[in-house]
Amino acid sequence: MFNKKPTDQKEREKLALKEIKTYKDNNYQKFRRIIPRYGLLTMNAVDARYFDKVMKIIKKEIKNEGLGIEGIEPRIHELFTEKYGTPVSQEEANERINQAKQQERIAKEIKLEQKFGVPFQNRLWFKCSIEEIRHSTFSNTNERDLMDCYIILEDTYMLVVKESMFLKSKMGNIKIFYDNIAGIDYDAQGLLNLSNSIDIHLKSSGKVQLKYVNDEMVNLINGKFNEYMENKTNYSNDDMGNKSNSNVDDLVKIAELYEKGLLTKEEFEIKKKELFNN
Repeated sequence: MFNKKPTDQKEREKLALKEIKTYKDNNYQKFRRIIPRYGLLTMNAVDARYFDKVMKIIKKEIKNEGLGIEGIEPRIHELFTEKYGTPVSQEEANERINQAKQQERIAKEIKLEQKFGVPFQNRLWFKCSIEEIRHSTFSNTNERDLMDCYIILEDTYMLVVKESMFLKSKMGNIKIFYDNIAGIDYDAQGLLNLSNSIDIHLKSSGKVQLKYVNDEMVNLINGKFNEYMENKTNYSNDDMGNKSNSNVDDLVKIAELYEKGLLTKEEFEIKKKELFNN
């Protein structure tokens, strides 16, 4: 007869083998979380082969040496240190990732500027899609047209830079001034909507519909619009206050002239009306 492993040991081995398999899921997602500490911000085929080798080593140690779940990640770090050297701290790794993302974004912004002739750097922007109604000369009917677009949020307006989804060519721009926006509606994906969308209702006429947006994009648009309206209200209130103070000062001056006899009562009343009717 052969010896059977104790049930608890078999269960421990089963759980550990199941855990190491997850490191290959979603295109090595768990490995990608670890490797920035070893100076790897991207993963190539050579690295992927080494990660597979690491998995084989650990599987062997699980079966032959009783390595458990709690020892898997420390063992991975040991094997990575042998290959790539001593790791940096998680904070330093995060900083490297952020720098790489920033450089990647700048490179992309430069390409977009060259393509569209519109400044992207140091501006608030994101990519989504826009749906427009176009008249087809072929069918002589109005048809819905969906195309990619880039939204650039400025202080007083938002710029929609349109791009053909298939040809990736420039399709023109739309400038939407916040003063012309009557309201902004957000429709989440559901039974009636295949994707999240934003409806921007215009005071002039019609609306602009943005599709394939997320909560962050919605918050960016609402934030810029609300910030503009708040600043506009504060500016108007300050302007009214300044005008009111100026009128009071002028009233004091003409009252002094009236008291000194330099203005008649009729002239005083006329000037007073002019001040507070403007």
